[in-house]
Amino acid sequence: MKLEEVFNFYFNGKESFEQFYTLSLNDHIKEFNFNNKKCYSISDELKTIQLFLSKFIFENIEFRKDLVYSYRKGVNVVDCISPHRFNNYIYKTDIENFFPSIGYDLIKNKIIEKVKDISFLDTNDVMVHLSRILELVTIDKKLPIGFSSSPAISNFVMYDIDCKIDCFAKNNDLIYTRYADDIILSGKNNLDKNSINQEINNILNYNQDNVFHLNDKKTKIITKKFERNILGISISPVGTLSISRQLKKEIEVKIFFLINNKDKFVKFSEMDEMSAIFSLAGKLSYALGVDPVYINKLRRKYGNSIINKLIKNKGDL
Repeated sequence: MKLEEVFNFYFNGKESFEQFYTLSLNDHIKEFNFNNKKCYSISDELKTIQLFLSKFIFENIEFRKDLVYSYRKGVNVVDCISPHRFNNYIYKTDIENFFPSIGYDLIKNKIIEKVKDISFLDTNDVMVHLSRILELVTIDKKLPIGFSSSPAISNFVMYDIDCKIDCFAKNNDLIYTRYADDIILSGKNNLDKNSINQEINNILNYNQDNVFHLNDKKTKIITKKFERNILGISISPVGTLSISRQLKKEIEVKIFFLINNKDKFVKFSEMDEMSAIFSLAGKLSYALGVDPVYINKLRRKYGNSIINKLIKNKGDL
């Protein structure tokens, strides 16, 4: 099927494919800073188009579902960490400035390479629309934080890198998983952080057209000597998983301050009020996916209304 045919069939006349070309990106985005990162909020019209592209193109391009657990329905961070829970040593790092490090050409080349595998789409027709598709999902030739299409794109563009890291892991009796920008490797025996860093950096930069960098400040080896806290999940010595005490404490202190003293809430969060609310909302949504029982406890303690508003990312608190 041609892209316009899929569009018309999906929306059943409620949206016009003409908008796909007439919509001006600059009129439908707002830039803001969050945690010292450039982010974007988008209009409902642009969101509708990006979600359409994600559903029928980006989410159907191959990625390593056995390794990557971010931005997927039915799996969450627990599924990402679970394969590592019985290993003695865990290597954890992340890719610095992940989304904006994903460039226009990498996205374009991966779509050209893989779109032929989407059986229901006319490949040649997608190529006709490719430049416009890329215009609608990038800013300044980069993948933006806040676009509805960015998560799905980030999964498939990393396919080759995920395969290479997995190959390295298997050759060294290690387990590899990834959650968005977070890279996790683990094994039974002691791990050399420097040698793993070098190998991962080499893999991340194998394609000189799109260079990624590790965040050295967040690179560490985690052992059973201390509480193993990864991505807000605590791994007990016997391998059970739960939300970390540190994250629970942070969430509850912030909710208390938000209800009782917004000045203290802002000061404790170390960001402006709106950014602090969005940050807390993200942590609650994260906790909901990991431990719904804990969220129910918060509802009883602080009230359904505020917890629901936070989880739904509403700023009118």
